[in-house]
Amino acid sequence: MNYKHIIIFIMVLIILYLINNRYEKMSEEYVYEFFANPPIHEKQNSTVGLITFMRKPIDLSLWFKHHRTIGVTHFFIRVEDTPELEDYLQNQKDVTFEMGNSNKDGDNYMTLFERQITFINDTLVKAQDMGIDWVFNVDVDELLHGRLKILDNIDSNYKCLKLENAEAIYREEEATCFSAVKFLRCGKNAPCRAYANGKSAARPEKGVESRGVHNFSYNNRVEGKNIYNVPFEDLHILHFDSCSLGSWIEKYYHLSKNSKNNIPFPYYHQSIDASVQAFDVYKKHTIDYADNVHSTLIYNRND
Repeated sequence: MNYKHIIIFIMVLIILYLINNRYEKMSEEYVYEFFANPPIHEKQNSTVGLITFMRKPIDLSLWFKHHRTIGVTHFFIRVEDTPELEDYLQNQKDVTFEMGNSNKDGDNYMTLFERQITFINDTLVKAQDMGIDWVFNVDVDELLHGRLKILDNIDSNYKCLKLENAEAIYREEEATCFSAVKFLRCGKNAPCRAYANGKSAARPEKGVESRGVHNFSYNNRVEGKNIYNVPFEDLHILHFDSCSLGSWIEKYYHLSKNSKNNIPFPYYHQSIDASVQAFDVYKKHTIDYADNVHSTLIYNRND
């Protein structure tokens, strides 16, 4: 490591320290100060669970706050490489969780998918035993956004739901990971950096299983008469990818330990290569890249 790299490394450590201190002091009571129009919970009859696979989350209390507010009734969580969360999660009465570790020996990117699918399928069984009506696969850097009340009126022949996703456009003044209000509509072919094929939900019952980490299937089918495509205006996923410099460095430095051959996103490749020199790449891809996107590809959750 030369002198320039040492200086950059020290700067990154200082920035990480400041960011982490700011987020640690951010209580869930303050989350809706940053939402011009916080969600109003229309009490639904359906019970709703979230299935989440997480590692070193940021702003977790705000993530819980949002989903409880819109009507999520239970959380099924697997935590990896973050033992310090165990006591916190044990005190959450609406959380069922397990602790684990990532793959330190092989290609964690691919084995991660295997662990996620196993966890999702195991959770489907638990959710069915608990009488949960619907489960959604939502990551810790995502918010399920919209009206869960619509679930009460979905025909019983529909076993799985498909939801569109939108990707956050950050500005420097954002106060928390979840403060962004403008998003790229990935389903409208906006230039999203990560996935654009949406997420899924399902009724936890016989014939339903995980089909990859984004879809549920019913009787081995991900399309057809038993799959309902939810209108974006009713319910969708907001994806807050790499919501802070700290999470960006953590995510891509962790991925840099593995082969990039199976990772399809060019942004991920560039971020892995540049994770040590984080600040310039972070600003380039989270602030400037969406400035010239046409307004029809933008979703503003406060409009």
